[in-house]
Amino acid sequence: MNKGRLIPLIAGAIALLVVAGVASAGHQSHAKPQRFLAGPFCVAKKTGAVRSVKARQRCHRGEIRNRGVRVKGGLRGPQGAVGPRGATGPRGATGATGPQGATGAVGPAGISGTEIVTVTSQGSAGQKTTTAACPAGDFALAGGFSAQGSVTQSYRSDANGDPAGDTGWTASQSSGNTGSLTVYVYCVVNAL
Repeated sequence: MNKGRLIPLIAGAIALLVVAGVASAGHQSHAKPQRFLAGPFCVAKKTGAVRSVKARQRCHRGEIRNRGVRVKGGLRGPQGAVGPRGATGPRGATGATGPQGATGAVGPAGISGTEIVTVTSQGSAGQKTTTAACPAGDFALAGGFSAQGSVTQSYRSDANGDPAGDTGWTASQSSGNTGSLTVYVYCVVNAL
């Protein structure tokens, strides 16, 4: 066969197949939809075969009649999967201010009668220890010092510098000029 005649023949065959496929698809898309019924129908006792019958039509011998209703659009399909979670909604408006709460109980009385006692060292230059003592009936809450030179100790004490007491503040200096150490004590009234 001539090559020049073979090409138009193949092209014609291909075109014919395409047209036949389009016609077949068009016919299927226009086919009547299936009609699903839920009765009345007859069920064969032995085989379980089901057949649809008219409303006043009797079943054959060996069949059981069941009633039902026509289902529009076909039988109900299975439940679909849960859809994705929706976006978070906008924040709601701020609620109204609540009522004022009850007044709380009165707290215990605070510290009263506080004072600061200051003592500046006297004597010679060099090592010295100075104690600032609270008035009678007060105790030392805190203390401190101001110094020129090296301070080796700073602690709560009694009026004589004994660290077992709590009525004064003591500081010791290893070197410094005369009057170079000032000790402070913060005194409060002893509540005991």
